[in-house]
Amino acid sequence: MGSPVPADAPKNGTAPTQKPSTPVATVGSLVPPVRKQFTAPVGKLSTTNIGINETLNPTQRASNKQVEEIDANLVENFSQAAFDEAWQTYCVRLKLEGKDSLFSTLQSKVRVDSEFQIHLELQNVVQKNALEIEKNELLHFLRHKLRNAKIGLSYKITEVAKVQVLDNKGVFEKLSTENSSLDKFRKLFNLDIEF
Repeated sequence: MGSPVPADAPKNGTAPTQKPSTPVATVGSLVPPVRKQFTAPVGKLSTTNIGINETLNPTQRASNKQVEEIDANLVENFSQAAFDEAWQTYCVRLKLEGKDSLFSTLQSKVRVDSEFQIHLELQNVVQKNALEIEKNELLHFLRHKLRNAKIGLSYKITEVAKVQVLDNKGVFEKLSTENSSLDKFRKLFNLDIEF
């Protein structure tokens, strides 16, 4: 029989190839560590969220799309169902474009009056600024889809009731103004409202 053949030996009978050796650190030598090379980011970070700079200094964006003009005399009546369908179509398009904040803004209370004016209730100035940026494109879409050049958009900002966080004493004072018997019971039984 012959001598045993190593497992990594080639089968055609040629001499085995050596693997490249990595530098081995000895007691007297130092091998510098290999550092990863990072490159600077390229391009501009694109986001659809509204930031503080955009809120304080809103910019009007110029639409570079070819806008098809609609005849100013075109006034066709449309049903509420047709309006709702066109409105939801536009909202879905915004969602697909990643404009989630504007999508949620347009999901608020909306109504159309007999003069073809769309009335929208907004909660804050940030929603107003986002709507101002998109207003022309929205109106063009609705006018074209519903075949009515008289469609307009108006909005008002409604104040949202502020939530007050009260401690125990504040809760008791508020309740005692509504029901004076509570304060009488507290005095009668010498109760401490701080617990």
